[in-house]
Amino acid sequence: MTPGDIIIRRLEAADAAAYQRLRLEGLQESPTAFGSSYSDEARRTLSEVADIFKTSANAPSAILGAMADGQLVAAVGLACTSAEKRAHNATIWGMYVTPSFRRRGAGQVLLDAVIAYARTIPHLRNLKLGVNAANTAAIALYQSKGFTRYGLERESNLVGGIYHDEELYVLSINR
Repeated sequence: MTPGDIIIRRLEAADAAAYQRLRLEGLQESPTAFGSSYSDEARRTLSEVADIFKTSANAPSAILGAMADGQLVAAVGLACTSAEKRAHNATIWGMYVTPSFRRRGAGQVLLDAVIAYARTIPHLRNLKLGVNAANTAAIALYQSKGFTRYGLERESNLVGGIYHDEELYVLSINR
């Protein structure tokens, strides 16, 4: 399978079950990569999961999914705010690619798509994200797309009794 065989689309409420399965897989398989925990997310009902796909003109958040052979194999979120002083910033969150699709272009295509989507939002100027400081593959991907590190949050997450630092990155867009 090549990146051309992967279809990227915006997920919607009807995708809640597939998204929840992928999200829970990610939280189990790569717990240090996320700010959420498996136990917290597993308690969410499908109705609660479906609610995260809602958006508004003032805060056009979105979750994009990568589909291969009709299956959701990767996802990423873009969180926007309508807060007057912060609306020019958006946060990329929850990036996950199922292991069998890593190093096959799915993450790169998905990240390109979320950046392209963000560029369609006229008032956005900055895309921000946080990544586990030990996740060198993810850091390399973000840096290859032009993200630059602007900070480090020490002991950002506690997983299995071990603290993990998070590097903070930004990409300037729409300037």
